[in-house]
Amino acid sequence: SIIRDCIMHHIVENQLLTKYQHSFIKGRSCVTQLFAVLDKWTEAMGMEKYMDVIYLDFAKPFVSVPH
Repeated sequence: SIIRDCIMHHIVENQLLTKYQHSFIKGRSCVTQLFAVLDKWTEAMGMEKYMDVIYLDFAKPFVSVPH
């Protein structure tokens, strides 16, 4: 949590987030992200364009790490 807090402080302090950032941001969730991305994917498919997506999950990084 210390590392996550430092990273988040740096990201917020330097305004590195866009309006499209969801999930670990207050007031936004995985559900709001899902609605936004489905809208963009539908738009891209309608115009026969490609879209690249990167997902990062800082919520529980040590849950999947064997101790």
